[in-house]
Amino acid sequence: MTGGAGYLGSVLVPVLLAHGDRVTVVDLFTYGTDALGAVAGDPRLVLRRADITEPDLLPALLGGIDAVVHLAGIANDATCALDPTLTVTTNHAAVLRLARQASREGVRTFVFASSCAIFGDTGGRAVDEDAPATPVSLYARTKLTTERELLPMAASGFSPVSLRFATLFGLSPRMRLDLAVNYLTACAAGGRPLVMHGGGRQYRPFLHVR
Repeated sequence: MTGGAGYLGSVLVPVLLAHGDRVTVVDLFTYGTDALGAVAGDPRLVLRRADITEPDLLPALLGGIDAVVHLAGIANDATCALDPTLTVTTNHAAVLRLARQASREGVRTFVFASSCAIFGDTGGRAVDEDAPATPVSLYARTKLTTERELLPMAASGFSPVSLRFATLFGLSPRMRLDLAVNYLTACAAGGRPLVMHGGGRQYRPFLHVR
């Protein structure tokens, strides 16, 4: 699992361990390893500090792996806008390189964390997987471009899966307060006013982190 010490990864890793899986977390651990502290002693958990943009590391990481859950990346519009080149390298090129190497190493399943942001402004219309994608941010464009190049890699013995997550919310050992529901909850808990942009008429899907 790339990004396994992040907001979603630190919730998912204990779930997989409880299910009986062996998990190797590949992460830069920018914020340390405390988010995985509850399962740090589990013998089925391996932590590997690595940068997914470094191609020479990939073969050593993928040997004997059944499935890759790819969560690592630059995770929101504002952060992506700070360094567009790094964003494309991390959220697009590195993902495809990882997927190709995974296929060569015999990995059977590659789960890619995409985003419903690829649909852009739908004008209030409900959409499904067949709706046209009209991404409006660099973050969303990298997700869509990666999807379109990843899915054709499907072959006998290699199954890429793209999950278009809604905006996550809920408690995590690696908490994020920039996500909409978490931010509003933090404002309420701190006695600060809740500011709702867009007149409060917009629709947005959410998904609990668990």
